Amino acid sequence: MGRNIHSGDVRPQQTDELTLSEIRDGEAVHIDVMSPRTAEEFRRLIEEENLTEEIVEVVVQKAPSSEKNPLTVVTPNVNGVNQPIVRGYPTKVKLKYVLALAQSKEMSMTQEEDRSGGETMFRSVFNTVQSWPFEVRRCSEKARALIEHTLAQPL
Repeated sequence: MGRNIHSGDVRPQQTDELTLSEIRDGEAVHIDVMSPRTAEEFRRLIEEENLTEEIVEVVVQKAPSSEKNPLTVVTPNVNGVNQPIVRGYPTKVKLKYVLALAQSKEMSMTQEEDRSGGETMFRSVFNTVQSWPFEVRRCSEKARALIEHTLAQPL
């Protein structure tokens, strides 16, 4: 069981910033769909799938009072199946829905003025936050490690 996991305590890894020309001239990403080639790989995939079916207890933070039209229910969707979670109340759900919450992040950008070089330059400052901050209250150690790993992934 151990300590609770707060989604805001784990910071995503920082990625290298790209210039507009690097983004525009980037190459397409090839995704290699890999199927298990050995019985051991197949067993590992089944174990990972079984782990995501584990029941954990999560509390999604209530919406701030300043938020217009706050959602009282958050509904993560995994493989076409919705799982409503009422904000502010402990809810038992499958781990895969907590992982969907962990992957749901918002990025904002602000421009900062920089006059250090003599001429005015603008620098982009990015901030990434969880869309719906949450706390996991009960889960196994394997589930805890997977949640923390997912929270640490960059946007």
